[in-house]
Amino acid sequence: PADQYALMGVLILIGVVVNNGIILLDYARQLESEGFRKSRAIIQSGITRIRPVLITAATTVAALVPIALGEEQYMGAISQPFALTVIGGLTFSTLLTLILIPAFYSGMQSAIRWMRGLSPWAKTFQLFVLAGLYSMLYITLNSLIWQILWGTLGTMAVPALTYFLTESLKKASADVIPRGEPIHITIRHLSKVYGRPNQVKREWMAVQRIQRTLGLDGEYHSGYDRLKLLWQVPLMAFWAYLTFYYTKNPLWNFVFVILFNVLAVQFFKPLLFSFLNKKQIELLKKASYWVLPAVNMVYFFLSWESIGTAVVLLLALLVLLVGFDQNRRVEQKKKQWEKMNFVFRILGKFAKWIKSRWYPEEFRALKAVDLDIGQGMFGLLGPNGAGKSTLMRVICGILEQSYGKIWINGLDTQEKREELQGLIGFLPQEFGMYEKMSPASYLDYQAILKGLTDSEVRKERLRYVLESVHLYDRRHEPIGSFSGGMKQRVGIAQTLLHLPRILVVDEPTAGLDPKERIRFRNLLVELSSERVVIFSTHILEDVASACNRLAILKRGEIQFRGTPQSMTKVASGKVWEMTIAGDELDAWNENLIVTHHMQEDDGLRVRCLSPEAPTATAVPLPPNLEDAYLWLLKGKSMFEEKKQEYANA
Repeated sequence: PADQYALMGVLILIGVVVNNGIILLDYARQLESEGFRKSRAIIQSGITRIRPVLITAATTVAALVPIALGEEQYMGAISQPFALTVIGGLTFSTLLTLILIPAFYSGMQSAIRWMRGLSPWAKTFQLFVLAGLYSMLYITLNSLIWQILWGTLGTMAVPALTYFLTESLKKASADVIPRGEPIHITIRHLSKVYGRPNQVKREWMAVQRIQRTLGLDGEYHSGYDRLKLLWQVPLMAFWAYLTFYYTKNPLWNFVFVILFNVLAVQFFKPLLFSFLNKKQIELLKKASYWVLPAVNMVYFFLSWESIGTAVVLLLALLVLLVGFDQNRRVEQKKKQWEKMNFVFRILGKFAKWIKSRWYPEEFRALKAVDLDIGQGMFGLLGPNGAGKSTLMRVICGILEQSYGKIWINGLDTQEKREELQGLIGFLPQEFGMYEKMSPASYLDYQAILKGLTDSEVRKERLRYVLESVHLYDRRHEPIGSFSGGMKQRVGIAQTLLHLPRILVVDEPTAGLDPKERIRFRNLLVELSSERVVIFSTHILEDVASACNRLAILKRGEIQFRGTPQSMTKVASGKVWEMTIAGDELDAWNENLIVTHHMQEDDGLRVRCLSPEAPTATAVPLPPNLEDAYLWLLKGKSMFEEKKQEYANA
């Protein structure tokens, strides 16, 4: 009889689970028909339908809990198996409904779209393989059940194997864009956010913002609103009984106590916060932070038989509470890490590390960048931390963009990432190499790793790249004996091994002496005659003498794009020269941008930037690239802020 009642519970479960799945997927299809993207439609459907699905499961489980906990003989023999089956199955199936079904639905849609995009020969090949598989199963197997089982597995395995082969065989190809066709890179609305929440969390936060806008944020402003909490009172009472009286196992007791604390906070928080002022709320938060965990620990200590476990748990919780409290004080600028006790500093930084794993801090490195980059030298200018390296890594496919698109001759770099790698050579700011090897042997090794297995082709390629960087005569000397500029040239030679048509170099002249910097800069100009060279630097002289187009980045935003000549014109009418007393320099520095000053007999001769003449004796000067650079990075915003302050005053 017990098995029959359990089977009856399984049949009831099938109906409930199917109904929940239909509710979820039907709304997702409806959102897709309204224009939502597939992924957003599925997530939005889950967020919207999670409440009815959970309410259905929770009410059914709550109704069956008394039967499952019954201790009478007829309960244990008849009703209890039914109740336990439904409770366990419904709890597990609810997780499947909210996680597995949407994932399976998304996967099936992606698979169908992928199969529709296959070439005719691939579709024909799959049909031929499946026909052969079905024929073999029909001949070799006599059982219909086994034929259906193996046929289903084969139907899924053949497309999966085809997908694996097509994706794994993707490789970098220099011929993805025909040779001789000019390269053009188009960047539109490109943004990169480090620490960005995943898509599910972003959608959840968007729904919460909409609810706050519509006044559906769960705040309780009247007595009628608080009456909505009455339905939670029986639930709280039952959970208290289950936690503090019925459950005897220490592990489950610990889990239930934590859940009870969460429910209690969610229940009392809107009630108390609607009556208290801001100061009282802060005091209550501090009390709950320290008192509630202490009460829980005392309960564990008194109720558990294993006192040692309770003590260890108490110490671990105390360490976490102290660490998070110290980290909170630093974030609120009430303390500094350097002035902390060594133990508190260690605990605080450990808590900060834990928090960063759960709630990573967002940092927007690029903000809606729009650029068009063609053949020749393209310079990226900006101070440290402006986002130059991030932009270059996104272009190379090393980092994934958060928003926006990049096209190379119309090819989307996200969809054709593997194939486009054959067009790109990247030299980072810092790189390593085997310095005991000579350039010839080192580059020969790197060429083999890049797939140049033909010895004659490899020999010719090594000669070409070494001559391109003017190191052919020193190809047998150890790399460790080279200067910094020569090592940079070896790095360029390495990136040229697969003949890239896009060369990206990140601050290659940093730390080089003037002679080496000029030599390396001239090398890049030579290479740019046949390819696109994206050149990142903060040295204005390199850009002025080498680049035919440039862009200036400041805090991830484009401040200027164009030629060096047009950039110089930005500072026209804003460069002035005047003579001031020596003790007035600090005062002028606060109101102007002083780019240069020199001591003379009658005072200090000052070159400065200002939208209008700072004094009656100031003489206008023709601008240079440095003036324009400083004006774009600092002067424009500085004088706009002063103008706004003056208007407000």
